[in-house]
Amino acid sequence: MDNIKIVRFKTGEDVISMVEEVDDYKIKLIKPMFFDVGKGSTKNYLSMGFWLPAGVIETNEVVLDSMDILFMIDANMMFSEYYNTLIIEDLYKDNVVDTGENSDLENSMHDVMKDLLSAKDNGSVH
Repeated sequence: MDNIKIVRFKTGEDVISMVEEVDDYKIKLIKPMFFDVGKGSTKNYLSMGFWLPAGVIETNEVVLDSMDILFMIDANMMFSEYYNTLIIEDLYKDNVVDTGENSDLENSMHDVMKDLLSAKDNGSVH
């Protein structure tokens, strides 16, 4: 899953998504997710969720006018890995029965999340 970008809209909203250029004036966001990274009173947090109403649409992608976008930048490796893990988990959970135990995938997601928040504490994620 290449070409993962953080997209900031002119409204100030941020999403992370796989991105394809449609033409000079349009881009396609594939499996976009909104996110918010912040510092709470006791710990840092990362909140993510579907940007599109994925449960009620055929495909989780949308074509947008480039004029609505303020900028696009590459997501760092840790955030890209976490995003990819969420995408894989979304596909995975539709095909697996929950055993009540943490899977290797869930443990991996937890480790990546811990690294992301640790990097933010150390000032290396902006």
